[in-house]
Amino acid sequence: MNVRLTTRCLVIIGLVAIASGCVTPPKWEDSYGNEYVDPDGGYAITLPEGWAWIKYNAKAPLLSSHDGPDLQAIRVFYRAHDKAFPAIEERSSADMPPRELAELFVADLRKERSVGTIEIVDNVPADLGGVSGFRVELAWRSESGLRYRALVYGCATARGFYAAAYNAPLLHYYEKSVGPFEQSVRTFKFQA
Repeated sequence: MNVRLTTRCLVIIGLVAIASGCVTPPKWEDSYGNEYVDPDGGYAITLPEGWAWIKYNAKAPLLSSHDGPDLQAIRVFYRAHDKAFPAIEERSSADMPPRELAELFVADLRKERSVGTIEIVDNVPADLGGVSGFRVELAWRSESGLRYRALVYGCATARGFYAAAYNAPLLHYYEKSVGPFEQSVRTFKFQA
């Protein structure tokens, strides 16, 4: 059978399924300042009130925003140790020093996003959900020259690697929403 014909048929079947309502794409949910519990990731976090969130599937990061993910975004995720840093094909471990975790996270981000030069503004020890980890602040420019800033908390437990990240354009949006992100990070906890 012709591969092109098969691919076209699968695409058409998929589009028909979506159009007919057989497949419901995920939708943005209001946070209402309530706790979000991720049973697959084994964590909970309270997102800022007035923000919305979406999670495309069990393994996808939780994505939250107030004005749209291109203007500011909070991403929270869990990855098993053997898949902690997929772009650089490195793993994490529960006993890995926080600074090393942060360096691997940044190396993975650089390779995954291809955003050019990512500057590490600050890299200090910090807790996430009561577990020793890191707090790293990053800066870069988009291809169009727009300056971005990101703040990331991360840690590794016996289960895997966790991170809570916030990014926004430096002009106007970063300072506007970094406070609500920091407040959300303080609510992060691991589920039993």
